[in-house]
Amino acid sequence: MDIKKIDSTNIENYFDNKLIINDTLKQIVKDFITFGIKIYFTEQTKYTYNNIHDELTKQINELSNNKILLSVIYQIDVSKKEIENTCNEYKNYSFAQCVAHQIIVRELKKVLTRYYFKSIK
Repeated sequence: MDIKKIDSTNIENYFDNKLIINDTLKQIVKDFITFGIKIYFTEQTKYTYNNIHDELTKQINELSNNKILLSVIYQIDVSKKEIENTCNEYKNYSFAQCVAHQIIVRELKKVLTRYYFKSIK
């Protein structure tokens, strides 16, 4: 697994592993709860990129006027440039969809990084 090669175009390739998806969902929830924002995923959300993306987009839309969202994005370590690149790459995405996509990409990278370092011990 080459973590450096994970990007917005191949993220879906990692979503066939239920353990990775569950850990990614947990990481998203954990990072948002740090700011007192509860993110919920329903049972049908699990295991597919599209469902996770749709659910996260809805919740980001609800937070779009909240300044805390900027702090969450910063804490998760998603840059403005990454969001802009996603919006340029996916012209049909709204701003919230671009943010959701980059959050998923970043959180997945965190999970895969943990797996990588556990495997080399």
